[in-house]
Amino acid sequence: MTVFQRSAAWVFPRRDTAIPAQRRAQFRRWPALMRLYRRTLWLLMDLLGVGSLRRGSWLNRRLQRAALRHLEASVDDPQIRRRLTPDYIAGCKRRCLSDDYLSSFNRENVHLVTDAIVRVEQDGIRDAAGRLHEVDTIIEATGFRPFDIAEYVDIRGPHGQRLRDVWADGVASFRTLMVPGFPNLFLLLGPNSGTGHTSALIMIESQVQYVLQCLDLMDRERLTALEPAAEPTAAFNRRLQGDMDRMVFAGGCNAWYTDDRDRNFTLWPYSALRFLAEMHHPRRDEFEVRHRSAAGPEGGHGHG
Repeated sequence: MTVFQRSAAWVFPRRDTAIPAQRRAQFRRWPALMRLYRRTLWLLMDLLGVGSLRRGSWLNRRLQRAALRHLEASVDDPQIRRRLTPDYIAGCKRRCLSDDYLSSFNRENVHLVTDAIVRVEQDGIRDAAGRLHEVDTIIEATGFRPFDIAEYVDIRGPHGQRLRDVWADGVASFRTLMVPGFPNLFLLLGPNSGTGHTSALIMIESQVQYVLQCLDLMDRERLTALEPAAEPTAAFNRRLQGDMDRMVFAGGCNAWYTDDRDRNFTLWPYSALRFLAEMHHPRRDEFEVRHRSAAGPEGGHGHG
């Protein structure tokens, strides 16, 4: 196997040990204890996880040292070890958890290539040094293009504006799931709702509850249209991007999290606990609405 590496990844030991039989027996006997254990573990990992992603924090430095010790213990060849050492802050790109990925480079049949790929030829892959690596199968794992939905789905607002044009200067949203000018459009796991330290399911479930509450609001007030007002949306993104600058995500490492201006439009810079709190209930004054009996939109501007 030949691994073509564009940039080294921060790899951390998984530390995924089996739950002792005695503890499993306790959980069976007292299910509430298992739920308490799970929630405590989640809360601890949420707070420590987001703390470790703060630029210059003690937790981030400690995490980097742990990853470097894991690399030192896993890879025998110092030259390969050097090529597997990241040159950016831990967390700027997606962190990896594995007990055996790094140690696989000790095997004779595993090779690491750090020269750029020039082209794919009939017999294999040629790198920038001119070497041809003969291969039978190519597995492409080159990252993601988040929110490219606007490129292949023509989403238009009521006045004909296209979402791809609105996002041309930068992807942004209201509370991670709505966009001004596009009433009744909800984007699950939308801009800045990804997470660098916990489960994305938490974010999705929160957004679903928020959407359901928005639908309840529309039903109660007999609304045909609900869209975020411009100023609350701008305030939300100013605050979010300002706080993002304190995180390792905006680290200039050319991650798929960021756009060409190194603006992170993908991840949430706070804890999942804060996401749950902010998405707990829609604020009526943050929306512009249209009633079923009205001919035009009714302003519902608020500040938040």
